[in-house]
Amino acid sequence: FICMVIRYSVIKRKNLGKDKTEHPQKYYAQGVNVAQISFETVCEEAAEASAMTTADMKAAVDRLTLIVSRYLKMGYSVKIGELGCIRMAIGSTGSLTEEEFSASMIKEPKVVFYPGSMLKQAKKSVSFLRIKGGEVAQEPPLEPENPDVV
Repeated sequence: FICMVIRYSVIKRKNLGKDKTEHPQKYYAQGVNVAQISFETVCEEAAEASAMTTADMKAAVDRLTLIVSRYLKMGYSVKIGELGCIRMAIGSTGSLTEEEFSASMIKEPKVVFYPGSMLKQAKKSVSFLRIKGGEVAQEPPLEPENPDVV
């Protein structure tokens, strides 16, 4: 079991809640990323835990991206194993009558991701660490104790 810690800072923002008149600003948590793990690092780590080479892993992910993109454009939602499901979502401006509505009122589609069961479970097992003014988020070890456990 790996202890996962999400770092955060507290910042003042405009209050959009029901009490915004009495309290125009409030303090909110904002996530602080330690760093970004590169695609190369992810492919290397995945390759080490499989029979694939890093190049094979990169090629597989690149091909997966092309396939997912094609199915999304065709209107499908795409399930990607335990990772989750991806689909397109649209919104639009409104019209007063159905007859007045046209496709030009539809906004640019968004790609929506729904996490799979493993990622949902990971969300439940995190704790939070507050980073105060000027502190630098310390990097956790890059390699988990057991790569098969999230």
